Amino acid sequence: RFEMWESSPALHCGLAVAIDACRTIGPERIFRRASFLAELLRDELRQNQGVTLRDAPETSTAAATSAARCAIVTFEASGLGITADEIKEALTQRRIAVSVAPPFHTFDDSAWNLPATVRLSP
Repeated sequence: RFEMWESSPALHCGLAVAIDACRTIGPERIFRRASFLAELLRDELRQNQGVTLRDAPETSTAAATSAARCAIVTFEASGLGITADEIKEALTQRRIAVSVAPPFHTFDDSAWNLPATVRLSP
């Protein structure tokens, strides 16, 4: 988007504010809060038949290595007859930041026939 010598002053200012907030609040507290909110969202989505979580599952290997699932929640609602793009449009109208990942955003070629997914982060 930018040439090597160009940069966005607004992005630099935003990054500086984010760094200050992280230093003030603390990365551990931010991680705990984001993880809590993401798990709360996952729990609510699990309550809806027709909604399928597409997050990486928590595994014993991850627990053994102290790896943690990130706070990005990935799901699809094709079982409800709703596309990822329709969900994105509805949430965007409510000023909720959301993205859609196409099915080929995976290393598992067999998953390429799955519907696109919605990605949310608290």
